Amino acid sequence: MQQSLIDRLSAVTEEESEYLAGKCSVEKKMYFGAGSSIVSDKRLFPEETGKRGKKAIEIRTHTRFIDFPLHGHDYIEMMYVCNGSITHLSEGREITLPKGGVLLMNRHVTHSVKRAGRQDIGVNFIISSALFESVVSEIRETNVFTDFLIENLRNNGKPVLLQFNVDGVLPIENLIENLLFTLLNDRGTEPYILQKTMSLMLSYFVSFDNILVSKFLTNDYYERLKNMVENYIRTNYRDASLTVLASRLGLSHTYLCKWISTNMEMSFKDMLVEQRFKMAEYLLRTTNLSVSDVASAVGYENASYFYRQFRKRYGQTPRAIRNREG
Repeated sequence: MQQSLIDRLSAVTEEESEYLAGKCSVEKKMYFGAGSSIVSDKRLFPEETGKRGKKAIEIRTHTRFIDFPLHGHDYIEMMYVCNGSITHLSEGREITLPKGGVLLMNRHVTHSVKRAGRQDIGVNFIISSALFESVVSEIRETNVFTDFLIENLRNNGKPVLLQFNVDGVLPIENLIENLLFTLLNDRGTEPYILQKTMSLMLSYFVSFDNILVSKFLTNDYYERLKNMVENYIRTNYRDASLTVLASRLGLSHTYLCKWISTNMEMSFKDMLVEQRFKMAEYLLRTTNLSVSDVASAVGYENASYFYRQFRKRYGQTPRAIRNREG
């Protein structure tokens, strides 16, 4: 890549200067709407700047010197690493992109990004779904982008990530450099030229089948994660801990808590309580354990609290449940 492009992409932005000066959190209003964790192209490229609406592809350098929080976006995003490396966390996976690495994410993906250093230069191509659809439609045969596109079109589609490594693949590197040069210099290039460039670049992604590093169709992971959470609670209900489970799965406590609340019918705490009382009811019906022993067996050291919660849940006392079944 031309050094002049690297120099422009490496320049410290005003936002990055604030993080270097000690600011310790992302200015969310720059990216997210109120109460939202979805990054919108309308917020990144507002209409009043004159940029939005000119073309269906934009570029933004990745913000360094700070962890970028968990988020989604309402567009297709493609990150290309020009120098160094950048690490993403998505759906329980840690994905480190080296120089020449590419991560393509459809609009259903949520991810966070670890702090990048001064030499870690990444660029985000923000691609409209309409442009991507038109480009892929020109690649007639079924290919690596097929599932990606289908799921992107669905309102409740699966998150799909495609990871590539194009370092040393000159046809693709040259086309990326062309896009960077055109978009950074904002020369008013006709939209169809950008579209044709993008189309050719994606065609090369299909042609060089050895550059695909990984394909994550993440609902498979969701299902496994759901089963792991349910199995952990089922077998550890007495002393289950969300912190311990998150550590075992290699996830952050915050991420796992939010994921369970969003993707399962109940919160972790409610699932745990449900399992404890299900087991308590079973023990009352099938054993001669005292109520206090049953309470202790399912994780409640305070028998009075267990008694009150049991009556609130079932409308009967533990002894009434036992006598009714006996």
